[in-house]
Amino acid sequence: MIKKHANQIGAFLALFWLPLGVSAHSSGIESGFVHPVAGLDHLLAMLAVGVWSTKLGAPRWVFPAVFLFGMNASSYVSATGMFTLPYIESGILVSIFALSILIAAKTRHSIWTALSCVMVFALFHGTAHGLELPLASSLLEYQSGFSVTCLLLILLGQRLPLLVSKLDRPRITERRYHYLAFLLAALGLVVAV
Repeated sequence: MIKKHANQIGAFLALFWLPLGVSAHSSGIESGFVHPVAGLDHLLAMLAVGVWSTKLGAPRWVFPAVFLFGMNASSYVSATGMFTLPYIESGILVSIFALSILIAAKTRHSIWTALSCVMVFALFHGTAHGLELPLASSLLEYQSGFSVTCLLLILLGQRLPLLVSKLDRPRITERRYHYLAFLLAALGLVVAV
């Protein structure tokens, strides 16, 4: 059973790394598609949003919808030069660590509190995406590319706790959110260094 899921996730991730041959300075949808997986910070945050949404038992579509809305709004605002959040990279790193803590925490937050946190994190990620819009690219194409990738990463994050629960190890299964939170935070430290 675990092998079946591992193969699915491996094939899913391979789809992301195939387009890495596309130059970071290509135009349009290709650049948008590659951007969230080219940096470990964005990838970890999207997975963490998915894991947290599963832990809270939220409907599958709520967290991705809120994250994508906030991310696209802030990418538009930053790409057009209307406004840019300060400390973008710090905000992205904080989002990884904060989400890791929230995943590991025993407290259950209300969906509204959780969605507010997710929206704030999305604003930082969207600002980074908007500022890295390739020259001569269509903002709409670029946003479409990174929105699809971010959605797929969040959905993958929602599946990770299920994959871990399929292991034949009761101790790991009961603490799966702690292990996933630790893994995300440890990889976040790699990004921070």
